[in-house]
Amino acid sequence: MTEEAKGERLQSQGLQITRGSRAAGWKFPLGRDELRLVVRSMLAQAGLDASPLEIALLDDHDMAKVHHNFLGCDTPTNVLAFPSAQGCGETGAMGNCANAANPKELGWMAVSSETLIRECFLYGQEPSLYTIRLLAHGIAHLAGYSHGQEMDEFSDKLCARAEKLLADGRRACPDAS
Repeated sequence: MTEEAKGERLQSQGLQITRGSRAAGWKFPLGRDELRLVVRSMLAQAGLDASPLEIALLDDHDMAKVHHNFLGCDTPTNVLAFPSAQGCGETGAMGNCANAANPKELGWMAVSSETLIRECFLYGQEPSLYTIRLLAHGIAHLAGYSHGQEMDEFSDKLCARAEKLLADGRRACPDAS
């Protein structure tokens, strides 16, 4: 994690969320409790709820640095996911993660708040729902999926349940976000 990304931390039951210091001024589409609920739901549905995960909420500047350092690209992107070196095992072996006797660290995911919001307007997406889509995409990569139909179907399943939980939570407690 970059020095700039060391900021506000939120850790609970193996889920650690870090808000980069430069991204602190950007309002993330999901509140803290909503973000925890959505991510925990997706991890449980994928059979990865016992695997620790760190998510960094960054601005475009910090995301571009991460993108450059790991993939050689000099631009920001919406989401990046990096399985842990101690992670689940073979690429594409999602079941290995779910069945591990001793859960290992799942990995690290970064989301650019600025790119996320910009893409919402570009694609005409509701910010909370688009955030869920990006989180599902990152979790699918951490679960071993590569881009393609199988990954899209897996992500769609994660999104459907998370979207319902978010909608139910917002109806029950409209001030939660």
